[in-house]
Formats: sequence, structure tokens, C-alpha cells
Amino acid sequence: MGLDNRMGFGVQHDDIVNTLRGHIKEGYTFNPIKPCSEKKNREYWNSNPSLNHMVHCLVFVMSEENLIPKEINSTEYENINFPKLESIRQIASDLKIPQVVLLIKVDVACPHVKEDIKQIYKSRAIFHKAQACSDAFGVPMSLIFPVKNKTRRSSSTLMWMQCCCSH
Repeated sequence: MGLDNRMGFGVQHDDIVNTLRGHIKEGYTFNPIKPCSEKKNREYWNSNPSLNHMVHCLVFVMSEENLIPKEINSTEYENINFPKLESIRQIASDLKIPQVVLLIKVDVACPHVKEDIKQIYKSRAIFHKAQACSDAFGVPMSLIFPVKNKTRRSSSTLMWMQCCCSH
């Protein structure tokens, strides 16, 4: 379950904010209809969270397929406007929680990367997708990590791991 702007779908905004602040204990199952509260979910509510209970890094996972070009072969992308996302991002920033973005399925955006993972940081297509992601999330390019999804067995697994570790 992820973020979804439709009512009754995705994780509740308040649940994410309370998780960032350390109020929701481990083991709670998120409910898309009603958020966790001190009154209704005492067993999963932490009234006095310490630094240990708070989130230390917020990781957004964004599929490159959600970054839609304004025109065919354009390097400009439609605005990603998720009110939940923007609010959560702002609250995380106010709480001084570092944020990173995993840009997944980049092999779909660039056939060269699909064939050779070593091309991931050389691809203009992926650079433009990462730039659009940076603009949408307000996260610097240096904190956006493109990820090739593992969809089939290949001999490039070791190279993929080396590439990820060396960047």
C-alpha cells in the first residue's frame, strides 16, 4: 500500500505523519479508511516517542513510468501533483528528516541500461527522468538513485551490484 490521492485508498496522511514523529509502534497495520489514533489504537500508539522511535530517513519509491513527458521525445515532464506527498515531504523537512528517492524501472526508460547496467549513470533519458523527479520531490539530484528492476536472470547481477556500490 502506498500513497493514493483517492479517498479510502493508500496510507492515511495522518498515519505517515505520526509514523515520522514516532507515535505509531511497529506492528501496526495501516488502514486506508481510518488513521491510527491514541484513543482507538492504544496498543500501537506511543504517546512519548523518543529519538529512537522516530523515522531517521524517508525513502520515496517512484516508478519512472509515473514521469510522463509533456510531448513525444520531450525532456520536460508533466507536474507530479500529489497533495499528500507534498505535505508529507514538507513535514519531513520541518522535522529535519533526510529524504531520498529510489527511481525504479529505469531500464524501461532506456534500452541501453536494460542491456548494460553500467550505462545507468551515462543515460540522458535517465538523467532527464531523475531531473523531473528532483523537481517533483524537491530532492537534490544527488539523492535520487536510479534502480534497474530485476525481471529476469542475467549474468549482469554482479556488475549491477558493483555499479550500485561504486556510485
